[in-house]
Formats: sequence, structure tokens, C-alpha cells
Amino acid sequence: MGVIYQRCDDVEELLVPFIREQGSSIDRKAIEDLYTRASLGEFSSEEFWARVGVDYNLEDEYLDRHQLSVGLSDFLSLIKNQVKAPIYCLSNDVSEWSIKLRKKFQLDRYIERWFISGDLKIRKPSSGIYDVLTREANVKPTQMLFVDDREKNIAAANEFGIQTVLCKINNSTEGYNDEGESSVIYSFNELLDHFNKF
Repeated sequence: MGVIYQRCDDVEELLVPFIREQGSSIDRKAIEDLYTRASLGEFSSEEFWARVGVDYNLEDEYLDRHQLSVGLSDFLSLIKNQVKAPIYCLSNDVSEWSIKLRKKFQLDRYIERWFISGDLKIRKPSSGIYDVLTREANVKPTQMLFVDDREKNIAAANEFGIQTVLCKINNSTEGYNDEGESSVIYSFNELLDHFNKF
């Protein structure tokens, strides 16, 4: 979330507050657990809302709280037109939410294919999701540049042989132990430089 969207932790920063505003008394840990299960495709978004005690018809109101990272659209346009590299999205997300958000922000103009945990039934940082990505994209791990805002996802991609960039554009608070495995970027201009050198 902290790369495409402004919020680094959408559950803590958006989902939990939204559910609270609707009057649900379900505790935070239960929300996190149910979200994780929904993002693994165990049940639909409609069932998720029922389980947290919120009207399913409010789903779009919740999704409207998501905003693209500043500068993302310009960056994606440059990558598509100048670098001419295919762009894929590998995300832990609820399938229905991912579809609605990509339509809302017209991201299919730039992103060639979506690998979503809710569809694949597996989440980052499990190694299997990187295996699916490289097999379906039909490229070797070393031919990919993976951008993520979470160190554990970066570490797992590195172990799989994928080159990585840790994204701090939206000031993720997660710590980072620099062991020379990955570069760190703080703007999309810096990220563009990495793609141009890749």
C-alpha cells in the first residue's frame, strides 16, 4: 500500500477507523485477522463486512479514502513510455477491493498484470507468491526489479533472487537494516533513476 497508495498501513490507518466510525465494537486484532483471511481469498468482501458488523453497501465509501501516492501517475507514464518495461503489481489485498481501486484510479492504463493475494490465496512475504510472479511473467528473478515499502517483503524477494528497492516515499515507519541487499528510495524521481540503470 505504501507504494501505489499513500497509506503505508491501510488496515491501521483506514480500515480500523472506518469500522469504528460505523459503530462496530469488534476489536482491532479481530479486524486484522479477518482482513488477512479475506486477503487470502477465504471469503468475499461482502462476508468480511458482515463479520465486522458494517453494511456492505458502505464499501465504496471506505475505498474512497484511498489516495494515490503523489507523483505515481507521472512515474508510471514515464516508465511505460520511456523505459518500456512491463509493470506488474504484486499486492496483499482483498480481490474485490483491488479491482475497484484500480478501476477508480485507471491504473490498468499502466499496469500490465495484477498478482493479488486474494486471487492467489497466498500473501507476501511467502516465497510462493514470488514464484507465481516470476513463472506467470515468464522472466528470471534476476530480470525483475521489485519495489515494496516493507522490509520483510524485500528480504523475501531478495532470497528468491529478485533485485529490490525499498520504497520510503510515504515515510513508512518500519525500520530498515541496511545490509547492502537493497537500495532505498524516497521519491519517484529516485525510483525512475533505478529503472533507467536497471
